[in-house]
Amino acid sequence: MLSLDDYLLFGAAVFLSAATGLMYNICDNLYLSTAIRLDQTIVFRLGSDRLNALVNTAVQTNHSFLILAWTATFLVKFSFLAFFRQLIWNVAGMRRYYWAVVGLTALAWMFLITEPFILCSQFGFESRKSTTVLPCNLSDTLTNSLSSPLLRRIQKPPLRRHDRACDGS
Repeated sequence: MLSLDDYLLFGAAVFLSAATGLMYNICDNLYLSTAIRLDQTIVFRLGSDRLNALVNTAVQTNHSFLILAWTATFLVKFSFLAFFRQLIWNVAGMRRYYWAVVGLTALAWMFLITEPFILCSQFGFESRKSTTVLPCNLSDTLTNSLSSPLLRRIQKPPLRRHDRACDGS
């Protein structure tokens, strides 16, 4: 017989499958936006239809991916919490802490779901005119969302020996 934690894991698998399919769908746009960021003359070689499609859909699909991925992650967390509920329910002092953890986890999930819209609330061509601190193009959104030092290092050229000597390192 299946319990709540099993259903939550099934839901997480569905959301993860959807996120994976969406990522495969936008993979070409990710590579193209990174190439444009590194060499902006590529824009002149693209057709206007391809460029318009990239600008109009890049931010929305990236937001959709983040929502699906975070929901899958938090469904797994809620699955563990549902399983632990069965284990600790008879322990008198643990109920209050359990519900505090459930509440904080739900708040963290809600924040992470709304974070892409907080960072960039505009879509399509309007996202280029954003007044937020972080730019709303796909490469910057992806880099800032993942907060990966590896992605930032890839975007910066390595220092040459002469630059290191002048840099003091």
